[in-house]
Amino acid sequence: ILYVKDGCTLEYDLPNGISTIARQIGFMGKDFLHLACREAMLSFALRQNSADLDNNVLAVSDKRTGDSIFFITDDLRLHLYKFVYNHPEFKSKSLGKIEGLDIVGNDIIKFLETSPNTFFLATRKKLYKIKGNRAECLLQFSNTKGQNNITSLYYSTAEHCLYVGTREYLGIIDEQQDHIVTPIPVVSDKGVKDTIDAYITGICENEDSIYVTTLNKGLYGRPLNRPQESFWQIRDLSGYESVYGVIMNGRNKYLNTSLGIVYEENATLLPVKHVKSISGALEKNPNEGFFILYYYGMSFKGLDDAGVPEPLFCDLAFSKPCIAVNGRKAVLGCKSGLFLFDGKSGLLPISIEKEEMSYALYIILSIAVLLSAFLALFLLKRRKKGTRKALMDKKGINPDDVGMNWEELEMDVHKVDKKVKTLFDALGYRKTEGEDDMRQELKQVCLDFADKYPELGKLSFMKRRGKERYFITILLMIEDIDAAIISRVLDVDQATVTRHKYNVRKEIEQLYPDGEFDCKVINLLYDRINSRRK
Repeated sequence: ILYVKDGCTLEYDLPNGISTIARQIGFMGKDFLHLACREAMLSFALRQNSADLDNNVLAVSDKRTGDSIFFITDDLRLHLYKFVYNHPEFKSKSLGKIEGLDIVGNDIIKFLETSPNTFFLATRKKLYKIKGNRAECLLQFSNTKGQNNITSLYYSTAEHCLYVGTREYLGIIDEQQDHIVTPIPVVSDKGVKDTIDAYITGICENEDSIYVTTLNKGLYGRPLNRPQESFWQIRDLSGYESVYGVIMNGRNKYLNTSLGIVYEENATLLPVKHVKSISGALEKNPNEGFFILYYYGMSFKGLDDAGVPEPLFCDLAFSKPCIAVNGRKAVLGCKSGLFLFDGKSGLLPISIEKEEMSYALYIILSIAVLLSAFLALFLLKRRKKGTRKALMDKKGINPDDVGMNWEELEMDVHKVDKKVKTLFDALGYRKTEGEDDMRQELKQVCLDFADKYPELGKLSFMKRRGKERYFITILLMIEDIDAAIISRVLDVDQATVTRHKYNVRKEIEQLYPDGEFDCKVINLLYDRINSRRK
């Protein structure tokens, strides 16, 4: 079955084909194409991402003032979208790649704009300030299990103050101070200061007060423009099990809880299940209603609408930090792209544009690249034979000897594994000179391994000695190694590791379509990357 969109084609191999005698093999629903195969019933999302990383939206900034909102795609590029309510556009503008970001997986908590060309982005373990397409890490927590992590981020336009919520405390960000975060106590109704394991899940404000929710200790608040005062408990919410967030709409506060969505003023419960988050308009806090993001799909709950809303667009998993609200309309991001919800029942795609380049500049750069490539190829061919022979002679390796036993190969892989574990255990939350030295030692061990097993040169990734994918390929030979570990020890993006593992497997299958390997090292590599645990 093929999915064709914007000149790109996605292909899926159906298990054992489809039935040749059935009267109906497919049914087109609102969000899925359901297809009956011989041995399985499959459902295909109608909105697919055909552009890979270019269309995978990681974060969307809130709409504050004016019409501009910003979003980040998986290739770490910043984009601008004009969110005009009555005259919507369906294209965006690329502002270029953000340098200095290290985002692992779907790790983002919040992305927001605090002033023109200044943004803050929070992941579970890091807080970045982004200015001029350059990211600076202001705050970082250790990856060690049980350590603190960021749970929420909020910018108060009334106080011009940035709040960060973590598992352990609520704090104010101050870039001028050495400690960056000034913790603010939250105080229970019994008067006991509670700054340990607060687990801040939501922060919002109205005209005169600012509010926070904790996972299981209640709703807290204090007047605006008193940044050093404690937050006092307004309501005990233990009866709702857990609280996952709070929003303002006009003067109304709404709480996202385990039992449903609660209207705080009169404790009215909207029994909605499987809610990821709720979002309301930040600009002037209009009393229109709010958006509900489910684990799949979304809906809008107008204050004049009775009953429980039904989820829409259930083929899409919108991320919590990927929504910007403008009255009854919203811009939403997910792995399938960026969309505009029209306030009723329509979801319209917004094109994600690339950077514009003049045609003349494009021609000049293309010619320069081609000339450089031909020159590099010429020099490489002249030096390749002599260099390889010198390396083999230096290490005493006979290039005709491909009969090395499995035990020796495993021992050599173990040497690489040992270096990886030593470096991973030593990594802290701040980058040190010692870390760089250990990383260079690991890379040298990998180079020695590749020199000993020249058969790896059959793979295209191993022809560029010392490049990023060169080292990833060798680390993939370690049994049950996790992509996150490779990402950490080589200081590369985890998505790059995952994609490269897939590309290595595909290339090996093309080289050996019958599965008959002529060298043990590639056989072992294929076995390791093809294992279920990896």
